[in-house]
Amino acid sequence: MTHTHPIPKADERRRYKRLDHIFPVEFRFLAADGSPQGDWREAFTQDVSAGGLCLVVTQLNERDMGLFSDPKTMLSLNINIPSGSKPAQ
Repeated sequence: MTHTHPIPKADERRRYKRLDHIFPVEFRFLAADGSPQGDWREAFTQDVSAGGLCLVVTQLNERDMGLFSDPKTMLSLNINIPSGSKPAQ
């Protein structure tokens, strides 16, 4: 007996496997020279994979929204992965 698996649609195929976990994150914006701009803020990860991640931020002001929409904006991230060690940077 042969079993066949349906071929996923193009938008359902992933290059990398995604983790089904949410991790707390601290982030802050960086200036063009890499210097920190402002305080650390809280967020969470979503859809983490080798290709990237989605950063879920619940509290943004208009300035922050403008920074996030600019592709030149840089962030410093501390991703808190529960493993008993220091946060990943």
